[in-house]
Amino acid sequence: MNPRTIIRTIQSLGPRTAFKRIVNAVKARSGYIEWLDRATPFGVEQLRGHLRDNLSPQDLLRAHHADRPPFFFNLTHVKEASEALGPLVSARRRQELLARTGRLKAGVVRFFSTRDYELGRPINWHLDPQDGVHWPRNRHWRRYTQFDPSLSDMKFVWEASRFAFCFDLVRAYGLTADTSWLTLGLDLIDEWIESNPPGSGVQWACGQETTFRLMAWMFLLRAATDAGVIDAERYARIAASVYRQAQRIEHYIAFSRSIRNNHSLSEAIGLFTVGALFPWFDRSKVWRNKGK
Repeated sequence: MNPRTIIRTIQSLGPRTAFKRIVNAVKARSGYIEWLDRATPFGVEQLRGHLRDNLSPQDLLRAHHADRPPFFFNLTHVKEASEALGPLVSARRRQELLARTGRLKAGVVRFFSTRDYELGRPINWHLDPQDGVHWPRNRHWRRYTQFDPSLSDMKFVWEASRFAFCFDLVRAYGLTADTSWLTLGLDLIDEWIESNPPGSGVQWACGQETTFRLMAWMFLLRAATDAGVIDAERYARIAASVYRQAQRIEHYIAFSRSIRNNHSLSEAIGLFTVGALFPWFDRSKVWRNKGK
């Protein structure tokens, strides 16, 4: 920041918030954030060192069933749920939902609740389908900007990675008791993990977008565990990605708080939710406290 910008920041935000903004700008431009949130591998083996009570990653699914943290729904008796939900959803809405989720099998994703785009299978998570621009995958997330004239609108490359379709897949399962909808969601999560290594690529560039993705994953993951369609190995693999994405939020949430907008609220909710639903993580209590 130049002196004039610093003065304007103090005048508009007040000394305390301006100081936080300046500190975060220094951290970002000095390379400290890239060092803190390094683009290094993080999977099941790395997760092993971040679990409480001597748990192994393969123990997490068993621990989930034993502890069963509170959630919005219980689909262990899905046939009863399906019978109860059926009369509440019109035939037209049901048909639209199943058609929308059916197109996901071919990699067709609904964007902004209005328009479908074909991203292929495995899904190309780095494609802006509106402009046909492929975003580079090999940069640290701090090296992206929303207004890069050589690329395109970042919101279009982010939209599929919000995983809003997870909510549709759980609804489809709740209405039909067909577990293939949940398996499809788990397959898409695995595709994302494979295509987006920790810290690299545009999908790691925003803590709020990361939060939206984690909330959707946890919604589907709970239904999948209720339905018994996920094994211990896959649960551990997804849990490792959840942990690393929560780290990403934690490492830069100070910036979101310094700009005083909705990002700080959503990211706090994300940290709290991961801390509440994965109490076996070594930082679960810290994340719950940071999210309050």
